[in-house]
This record gives sequence, C-alpha cells and structure tokens, in this order.
Amino acid sequence: MQESIKRLYQEVIAPLEGSLNGVSKLLIVPDGKLTLAPIDAFIDSHEQYLVQRYTVSYIAYDLLGHSPDPRGPNKTTAPIIIANPDFDAALSNSNGPPAGAARLRFEPLPGAELEASDVEQALHLTPDRVLTGKSAREATIRSIGGPEILHFATHSVPYLGWKVPLSAYDLFEFPRSLAMEDPLLQSVIALSGANRPQTGPEDGLLTGLEIASLRLYGTRLVVLSTCEAGQGALVDGQGVLGLRAAFSMAGAQGLVMSLWPVDDKAGRRFMQFFYAHLDAGPAEAVRLAQLDMMAKTEYKQPRYWAGYAYSGDPAAKIQPLAARPDAGAAELLAAPTCLEVTTHQDSGPSTLFEILRVKIAGAVRRSSSSPERVTYELLPPSSDLEESYARSIDNGPPQPDPEVKLASRHRFPVSLTIERTKGQSAVYIREYVADGDVRYKPGTYLLITLKGAGNLFSSFDIPSQFPPVTSYTEASVSRGAEYGGPKQLDRVGSCAAQFAH
Repeated sequence: MQESIKRLYQEVIAPLEGSLNGVSKLLIVPDGKLTLAPIDAFIDSHEQYLVQRYTVSYIAYDLLGHSPDPRGPNKTTAPIIIANPDFDAALSNSNGPPAGAARLRFEPLPGAELEASDVEQALHLTPDRVLTGKSAREATIRSIGGPEILHFATHSVPYLGWKVPLSAYDLFEFPRSLAMEDPLLQSVIALSGANRPQTGPEDGLLTGLEIASLRLYGTRLVVLSTCEAGQGALVDGQGVLGLRAAFSMAGAQGLVMSLWPVDDKAGRRFMQFFYAHLDAGPAEAVRLAQLDMMAKTEYKQPRYWAGYAYSGDPAAKIQPLAARPDAGAAELLAAPTCLEVTTHQDSGPSTLFEILRVKIAGAVRRSSSSPERVTYELLPPSSDLEESYARSIDNGPPQPDPEVKLASRHRFPVSLTIERTKGQSAVYIREYVADGDVRYKPGTYLLITLKGAGNLFSSFDIPSQFPPVTSYTEASVSRGAEYGGPKQLDRVGSCAAQFAH
C-alpha cells in the first residue's frame, strides 16, 4: 500500500513540485480512476503525507460551471441529519407497482444514531432536525428545500448494476429504452423501507437521479457519512457519475464523502473532529480532522481517514444557522402528510364538486403558541394548498376542471392551528389573501374547520393522519359571509395521489 501511494505521488504530484513553492491549497479536477485515489495520503520524498502540507479540495466537472438557481433566491433552513433509517418499514399511502429492482438487504446502524447525536450537539440543533427510524424517508427529503447542512449517516451503494424501468421515476418528457442503464440510477442512499418491496411513490432507495431532481440551492454542504459515497460509474471526461455528481446537479455547493467502506468507530471520531473544525471551512475541516485522527486516536493508518474528501469551493465558509442568534427556533420539520377534503353544491341538473388538498411536509414555522392553541405557518414549496373543481351533469361522472389553484402561486400564506380545550379539540386550516392583492376581498379567503371531541387530536403536533368526516362534530369549509357561509364537507381523508402540480 505505502509503495503504491509513493509511486502515485511521483507520477501525479512530483512533476509539479517546482510550481508549488508557497502553495498551501491544492484544487484538483480529477478524471478516470484518479477520481477515486486518496490524494491526501500520497507520500512525498520526505515521507510526509500530502495532507500534512496541503489542504486538498476536489472540483467535479459539473461544478466548474455551477450557477445559482435560475428561479431566484432560495431560502436556507437549519441543518438536517438523516441517520439509521428503519430499513424494514412498510411505507403507507402507496399507489403503484413495486419497483423493478431486486431488493438489497441493509442492516441497522445503531452507531449512526450516536454519530447523529454528536452532530446535533455540534450544530446546536433541535431534536426535530434529526430524522431516524421510519422518519428517515424519501418523502421527507424531497420536501425539505435547502437546509444549510444535510448530513446522511446510513448505507449507500455506489453501483447497483441493475436496470430499472425509467418510467417508474417519471422524470422524463420523452420515452427512453427500458434497457438503458443510466449511471445516476446505479448509486443509491438507503432510507426507510429499503429492505422490502414498496408499492408507492417511494421505495426506500434514493437514487442519484432522484437526488439530482431535488432543489438544494440553499444547501452549502452535504455530508455523506456512508460507505463508498464518492464512487460511482466512471465516465471519461465526466469523472464519476454517482452521488457526488447528483448532489451537485441538485444545487448543493459542497460535499464531504468517503471513497471506500467506513469503519463505524473511526467514522464517528472523524465526524466529531470534522464538525469541531467546521468554522474553518469544510475543506480545511477535513484536513484538520485527518490530522487529528493521526495525532489523537488509534486510527492512524490512512485506511481510517484518507478516504474522506471534500468536493466544492475550497474557500467556502459555513456558520450554521442553528448557531446564529436569528436562527428561528420556531422552525420545525413536519412528517409528510396530505389532507384531502371535498364538498359539493347542487344547481339544477348540475353538481359542482370542490376538492381541497393540503400538503404538509418539510419545514413549518410555529408562529404562535398558548396553553390551548398552537399555530403553524406552512412554508412553500414543500407545503401548499391546492383547490380544484369537478362538475357532474345529471348524476354523471364528475368531469374535472383543468384549472387548479395553488396558494403558493398567488403567494397566499397558509396556516394550520391546533386547538385543545376541555372536552373539545379542533384543527383550523386558513388561507389568507396576500397583502395588496386586489383580485380577492381582504380577510380570511378560505377556512377548513375540523372540530370534535377532546381526544380527536391528542396533541399539538401536526397530525400525520386525519379521521374520516363522521368523526367530527363540525367539518366545514368557508370563505366568509359574502360567499354564503360554511359548506359541510362530504369527505375528509388522505390525498388519493401526490400533488401533481
């Protein structure tokens, strides 16, 4: 091993030594198998590791032209940790055939939860920012927007070698051969439900292709404390196409990853050192953590520390939101849920059906609180309210109206209030007219009321499921007196499908 990395130093770095006088940082754009080489561990002619002389950062080809989100500024939220998912979980709200891939088998990672606790303390996070067990699922990750730091402590697979029907991912506007092997479908992160076939929109395997479709332009750092996260499919001229490239495509500005399998105990120690040095910037934090591993632990051999690498801007600095005075402790993560309510209005031979869907996921903000009432602001784009209509003539099948209104498109704020008094509990979902919008009358534009017995909503947490319409003493939707008063709801339940708009 030592002779090999000495030889690599002579072939790759030694020819440049005359140009490196006074240099302390190396910025490397690797290609081919050099992408997987532990350059930090190269040994020079003075028997020193390269990491003892330089801070090494990598720039992938796709990062060279990295640009901001063309859709405009992005809100950055507090860091999120995903650790030790429940790989055997059965996920609900399924609607479709199981994925065509043969199932892998992932073992629990109790050490990952210890690591998650270390990171939680280092970043001064609230417990809701740590997703473990069944909460560590794809639906949540798709809804989180741009957390400043996104830390994964789970299993990953760099190259599956199976062919998946691309139609299952519904990410393409043109047909492609089902036999096509897309490199970004081969690298996966294992999440909740990964050990069993799932029949819904999430199968527990977050592929590189799915990661690339996320909107992470507010994310300054992704940390993949997973095995072989830096590997993938080698493509000439593009380096490694895998998780590294996928997170860059999603907008993440930097990535810390491992190039080979991680020893659990050594990995936890490395992450403790890394986060202790994070105020120096992620590139320097990796270097200092590697030096600490050699100087302060029994894990002195390169196999324990040299596999960690940083890809991104070497000058990047991170001051985690959770450590700032204005961090906004009222912001929480909500478990993914989707409430659907319906009502109708008869007019002669015609019946007009109104369908309201409230999608709740990702970050929400607790805007007010009292002993009897808590109000949450639902933050777009991960949370939203959708209004649509359908019409039936002479009791025929309802024909949907193609026009659908989303609160986020009109910038209408949406809130959810949970009220609990003696003998009664209720949920109120309100949509307000945006300030200055002259198309609608001011005041409450829409109000969904779900009221019942005291045990109907047993806590001030946002419900993951809502009881059926027969469970309520009042179940109505209203828009104020000028619209004719409240209408009784015909149905209350989970959304039949995910938001399509």
